[in-house]
Amino acid sequence: MKKVLVVAAVVGSTFASYGFADAKPCTRHTAGTDVTKEQCLRSLRSQVKRDKLEWPPNPTPRDLRVRGVNIRKFLALGRCEAGYGGGYAGVRFSTPSGWKWQGAYGMYYTTHQSVGHPYGPDAGSMTWQEQTLVAERVRLRYGIHAWGAASCYIRG
Repeated sequence: MKKVLVVAAVVGSTFASYGFADAKPCTRHTAGTDVTKEQCLRSLRSQVKRDKLEWPPNPTPRDLRVRGVNIRKFLALGRCEAGYGGGYAGVRFSTPSGWKWQGAYGMYYTTHQSVGHPYGPDAGSMTWQEQTLVAERVRLRYGIHAWGAASCYIRG
């Protein structure tokens, strides 16, 4: 409980003032470590900037959570929609006319491209975190019923 309150106080004061001079070092950077207050604050500034990016480079699961993505629900959607859940970035589903359904969430190729992301021409060249950010953008724009297996996300 004590750690949570200290970190919350640091983040709260940082965001409230938009100034970092009054922020305290986080709990990981105490007197017993080699990390200085300046290094800790530099790292915090960098993370604040990254959190504001619409499409962060090489997104991490933390980047997904910061943007409100429910990873558990998307993994459930992937299991239903594509037969497995997340982590399978290079999967494409073939039809007689070419590659139409792609990635861990089985998105139609034009839907995949409709949200204007910088990660690559198709899901086969993207990590599951990148695919999940794109899928979240599709969900926000078109709703969860853009997928036939929407009930898996809802139950997820």
